[in-house]
Amino acid sequence: MKTIHAVAAVTLAAASAVQAMISCDANNPCPSSSPCCSSYGFCGVGAYCLGGCYPKDSFSMDSCMPAPVCKSSDYDFTNMNGFIENTEYLGDPSTGNWVFSGNPLMYNNEAVLLTMTEDSSGT
Repeated sequence: MKTIHAVAAVTLAAASAVQAMISCDANNPCPSSSPCCSSYGFCGVGAYCLGGCYPKDSFSMDSCMPAPVCKSSDYDFTNMNGFIENTEYLGDPSTGNWVFSGNPLMYNNEAVLLTMTEDSSGT
């Protein structure tokens, strides 16, 4: 009986999560509560408003953050300074030079390895 209740609870939670995802396209723009339309066609905030945000399908044309301007610079890859995880980057280029998902690793304290595990979708 406990198993049935657990399965029912998980199913209900999954169904609620699916219902919570708001789809967006040219005919169905995002609401003000989740103003940014991602490249995958879902509304949200935070990272949804960064690269891959579609202004035409978002709540308003200024919902999406502008991309930071690239600048020429020398970078030191002997440490992880300047790296920021994609879940923490919210569009302010002063918070980091490189945005990642996955598991970058130091190699012999002289280089950064960009790794991608078999079960990830890292970028």
